[in-house]
Amino acid sequence: MKKYVAADIYDNNGLLLVAKGMEISEKKVSKLKQFGLEEEIIEKTISEKKVTASNPTVKKPTKSGLNNTMDMFMASMNLLNKKVKGTDLEDFNYCNELLIDLLFGQEENWRIHLIGLANYADWVYTHSINVAILSLMIGKALGYKEEDLRILGVSAFLHDVGYLLIPKSLILGSSQFDAKDGYIVQQHCDLGKALLDEIPIEKVCKDVVLQHHERLDGSGYPNGLKTDDINPCAKIVMIADSFDAMTSERPYGEAVSQEMAVKMLQNDVEKYDRNLISIFTDILNPPHFRFV
Repeated sequence: MKKYVAADIYDNNGLLLVAKGMEISEKKVSKLKQFGLEEEIIEKTISEKKVTASNPTVKKPTKSGLNNTMDMFMASMNLLNKKVKGTDLEDFNYCNELLIDLLFGQEENWRIHLIGLANYADWVYTHSINVAILSLMIGKALGYKEEDLRILGVSAFLHDVGYLLIPKSLILGSSQFDAKDGYIVQQHCDLGKALLDEIPIEKVCKDVVLQHHERLDGSGYPNGLKTDDINPCAKIVMIADSFDAMTSERPYGEAVSQEMAVKMLQNDVEKYDRNLISIFTDILNPPHFRFV
């Protein structure tokens, strides 16, 4: 029987560990106990009835805010184009224009999170754009129709939307996470899904937000899903997400080369879809990246 958190659970420093409305497993309960939470407190906050999830107050995007976000988008595109300069320019431009239309061309409920991501941290917004473009390029190579590409693009752009409920101090910190901080950051998958549960949006988008850190061998999080239980779009986004994370400067780590990132993905044959990695490698183009 599924169990849910009936109230937000915080640690002694006021950091959110588990948000109201999230499904909670025995594994997560065990983690909370490791962080010093008393079993009695945990049990009091668990319910067998699904409850409404916590949701932050998000302001509707203003015209000036969208204009500024568009400027940031174009700067990100220029940087990404240099990062993956071996790709087919026509395909890159197609995906670029499609994402521009998705983000700025139509009024959608999920756009309330557009400026939120841009204001949260520059690198989170840039990463969201990069992952969306790279995912779209994989989808296009797979022969996805435009409607399916649009859903994939939105899903990929919103994959880290749960960061809006994570303390910014953790994300912008310059050191590696300790066990508790790492656990809190990992909650962005569940929290992002909870955010999207509050608005009309395709189930695929929710699956990608929840599953983009899962791995085919069951070693990922938050639920340790394996191959057949992971949404096909999430399998695409996890590759784009990992590649961009490895090749981007972060407050807590330096970037690796594009070549090194591809080799690392190729070596993780149990974690990522081998066919998708091969397609992604071909998109990046240099022959010495390809499988033999």
